[in-house]
Amino acid sequence: MTGRQPAQTALSTRPGLNSEGKLAVPSGEALVAAARAAVRAASSPPPKQRRVARLRVVPTLIAVVALCIIVAGVIFGAAWLRAATPPDRSMAQATVNGYFDALKAQDYERAWQFAAASRTDAQSQGTFTNGLTGDDSRYGRVLSYTVEQIETDNSGQASAQVRVTRAQSPGTPMTYTVVLTQYGGDTWLINSLSTS
Repeated sequence: MTGRQPAQTALSTRPGLNSEGKLAVPSGEALVAAARAAVRAASSPPPKQRRVARLRVVPTLIAVVALCIIVAGVIFGAAWLRAATPPDRSMAQATVNGYFDALKAQDYERAWQFAAASRTDAQSQGTFTNGLTGDDSRYGRVLSYTVEQIETDNSGQASAQVRVTRAQSPGTPMTYTVVLTQYGGDTWLINSLSTS
């Protein structure tokens, strides 16, 4: 042995011999500093790995943002398509079902599209909507309905009997008489509704 000692750095936590040949133990501060440096070294990848990790995050982030935009576009497109597409009014049955489905959903704008006034008196939509909201306040919203019968004649007229259950009196259904007219040979619209 030559008497040379391994060089001791300020961050070393190994005891070594000092210049007098005695055991030199690092101080508490030196141990804490060494521990911090070890944690940083263990948790921090080398610079090249950090760059590679960042490069992996960017495409993932772009993909997530793109997916969110696509999902939002699909939802918006479906809502727009539903609003832009006229409802099925090709048969008296379809008109009655569409109207009462709209009432169940409290979609008064959609219900308006089944009314003859939407074609003959577009200015009356506010009055129509107020009547529907008034009925919902007075009787409760529509919970369910059953079309009991529809009679259609050859002159483009039809009438239907519809049993409707409303929220304020679910045990006592109301019966509506619905009168429809065929317009343009292919569109059935509701002229009037009355309860009995």
